Amino acid sequence: TTFVADGMTAEITAANLTVTANDAVANGTTTNAVQAVVTDASGNKVAGQTVSFSANNGATVTTVIGTTGADGIATATLTSTTAGSSTVTATVNGKSQTVSVSFVADGTTAEITAANLTVTADDAAANGTETNAVQAVVTDASGNKVAGQTVNFSANNGATVTTVIGTTGADGI
Repeated sequence: TTFVADGMTAEITAANLTVTANDAVANGTTTNAVQAVVTDASGNKVAGQTVSFSANNGATVTTVIGTTGADGIATATLTSTTAGSSTVTATVNGKSQTVSVSFVADGTTAEITAANLTVTADDAAANGTETNAVQAVVTDASGNKVAGQTVNFSANNGATVTTVIGTTGADGI
């Protein structure tokens, strides 16, 4: 006698939707990955089930193996150019589960654009005491704010750079 899993009760439990690769660079190329294991009401793995995947926050579902094999597994990879958390939804038989993946800013493309270098205090008296101030926001090629970047300030025309917070925080400043 051969046992066949019950495809009518096929579902993905919360424990069976997992992140297998996380913290990809948000460059539109590097991937995160998720895996769904489809089981029936008795916990048996179900083959031949079509799983669909979707994501939010600008993430794109790229490679999908959406029909489960004998192991009940379906997989998907995701890319994004938006740093932050993206919720991935896996659906089978109208039943869905979600899991979050993270994309991180691309420090290899970190830059300060002209629009992101701003004067925050100006017109100080040239008396050696009063100060002007500038602020630099470091972003990657996709416009995501980049943390942990060292910013070096310099000035000309006899001005001296005094107080410097030289490493960017999560806000890119």
